[in-house]
Amino acid sequence: MSAMRSPVLVLLLIAVGLSAAGCGSAAVSTNTPGLGTPMTTSAAANPAVTPSPQAAVAAPAEMATGAAAAGTPSPDETAMQYIRRVDTPLAKVNGQEITWEYYEPSLRQAVRIVSRQGNVNWNDPAMRQRLGQLQNDVLTQTVDRWLLRKIAADQGVAVSPEQVQAKIDGEKAGILASDLYESWEAYLEANGYTEQSFEQVIYDTLMLLMLLNAQQVETQELQVRIAHISVDESATAQAVAARLKAGESFNDLAAQYSTDEQTKDMGGDLGWFSLDLMLPELSGVAATLEPGQFSDVIQTRYGFTVLIVLEREVRDADPAVLARRQQAALMAVLQGERERAEIEILVDFNKAEGEPE
Repeated sequence: MSAMRSPVLVLLLIAVGLSAAGCGSAAVSTNTPGLGTPMTTSAAANPAVTPSPQAAVAAPAEMATGAAAAGTPSPDETAMQYIRRVDTPLAKVNGQEITWEYYEPSLRQAVRIVSRQGNVNWNDPAMRQRLGQLQNDVLTQTVDRWLLRKIAADQGVAVSPEQVQAKIDGEKAGILASDLYESWEAYLEANGYTEQSFEQVIYDTLMLLMLLNAQQVETQELQVRIAHISVDESATAQAVAARLKAGESFNDLAAQYSTDEQTKDMGGDLGWFSLDLMLPELSGVAATLEPGQFSDVIQTRYGFTVLIVLEREVRDADPAVLARRQQAALMAVLQGERERAEIEILVDFNKAEGEPE
């Protein structure tokens, strides 16, 4: 079978292949719906933030304990009953075999994530048909994970045993302190881990984060400091725009008309924004305005807005923008590695057992 070339986003690798547990990224909020993330409140908007197992154990714990009490398997346990297990090599990458043991931890986490996204009934034959494609997708991601280890070695990125153990100790302490599990062994069993597979996930997570941070990207970007007058009605917005064109004060009109209670008495000042993190209909306008210029009325899903650019300058890039650039850079390296590697996929899980691959 020819090598699979479907692109796999680095974030998907984290979410499925490396989800030792969950998605502990800090939520980023702005007081102005739809405008994006102002520099003053961007906090930890980094998709590559170290995942935290504690962030995802609540739902699994409830489902696992509830299923045990009722004497019925959890959805992911049910799915695993229908999984096609293959004891021969699943793929070869540059002559090295990928075995079921290397593949299974990622598969279990993918099944766990899908099972707990909604009311999934794996006993439904229509749902079971999805398992074959899910297994194929995870195999592709497992190949990419193997390639990322090679990239790490080539770039001199090394995760020490001490770093892995420190991370495991921290995760273990947090999980046990949550009181959601009777013991560490209960956590591993409920979430489909062995000690070895959990260590593998921690290693790959740390390696990926170190690889992302090692990518050389532009660290600055053009940003704008903006203010706005946000209203609910088109007619009101048009009236505000007309009065601005007639020379009235933006600050005065913001105080009089803006529905944004937190900024209206500050002239609508929203602070610094990365153009890349604003809604497209707003960033496109803001990019064309010089300091002191205001926009025509802009309609968004949240209502109607008139913007004014107060300042614009090249500044240190927002953490979320840096993360995107690092992900794009690593994705390019990974794609190049895919193209150079000799990849042979030996199993198609969409085919029935015994059917020629």
